[in-house]
Formats: sequence, structure tokens, C-alpha cells
Amino acid sequence: MLSNEQIELRKKLMRRLIWKAPLIIALVTFAAWWQSRQEVKNDSLAKSVVVSAQMTQKLTGSWQGEVNYPGRGKHAERFMFQPEGETLLGTASYLGLKHGMEEGRINGAAVSLFIRYVEVAENVNREHKTYPWGKLADSQVHMRVQDDRGTQPIEFSLKKNTAGEQSH
Repeated sequence: MLSNEQIELRKKLMRRLIWKAPLIIALVTFAAWWQSRQEVKNDSLAKSVVVSAQMTQKLTGSWQGEVNYPGRGKHAERFMFQPEGETLLGTASYLGLKHGMEEGRINGAAVSLFIRYVEVAENVNREHKTYPWGKLADSQVHMRVQDDRGTQPIEFSLKKNTAGEQSH
């Protein structure tokens, strides 16, 4: 038979266990959730690296397309893409003149950048920007370009130059 002290000790232990059990269950549940979340995150990161490497390989190189600018005629535009991870480096032409890409980005199959240029009108230099963005589909990059003046976007396609073609 149990003494009063032993009975009191058991009651005390039960009271402690009653409030600790939900806490222990909550901690174990959180740990399991956290672990599964990290595994999903790592899987997503691994897939992203593979997709990024494939995009880099497909996108790297010289691309060319003819663009008809309303009021400015047709121009053969050339883009030299040099991706580094999600950053897009290289050059792009606007109205047939070569410029450095700024803030180039790759997001999945989409590319975006801007080109800064100076326009001279009536002996006044004005800096402007164009914003080309596009998406790699099959063997072409379907592009849209808009300028900082808010004109209608112009759509065109770029095709990758083959090894025998002149890039710039």
C-alpha cells in the first residue's frame, strides 16, 4: 500500500506531466514539420540550380532579330547574353547601336534588363532608357521593348546566331 507521501508525490508528478505532455507533443510536431520543410526547400533549390544551368546554357551567346520601330525604321538588333546565375550580363543594341545591359535578370525562362542611351535633339542631350524583356521558348527569345516615354511596346523575336554567323 502507498503512503500519503507517495500518493501526494504521484499527484504532483501527474500535474507536471499534464502540462508538459502537450508541450512535448508540440515540440516534436514542430521539429517534424521543420525537417520536412527543409527537405522540400532543398529539393526546390536543387531543381532550381538544374533549371538555371540549363537556361544559362541555352541563353548564352549571340542573338539577333529585326525590329520595326514606328517612325524610326527597321533595325537589326543584336543581343549578347552572358548569364551568371540569375544575373544577365552582356550587350544589347537599340536602334542598331550597341549598349551595355543594365540590371539584367533571369527568372525561369524570362529575361529582363534595361538599356540607357543618350538622345541628342536641338543640341540638347537627353538620357533615356528602354526596357526589353522576353521569354525563351524553343530556339527563340520572344521580346517586348518599351521606352521610358511610355510608347506602345514593340514585339519581336531573337534567334540565336549559329557558330558561322557574325555576332557583332
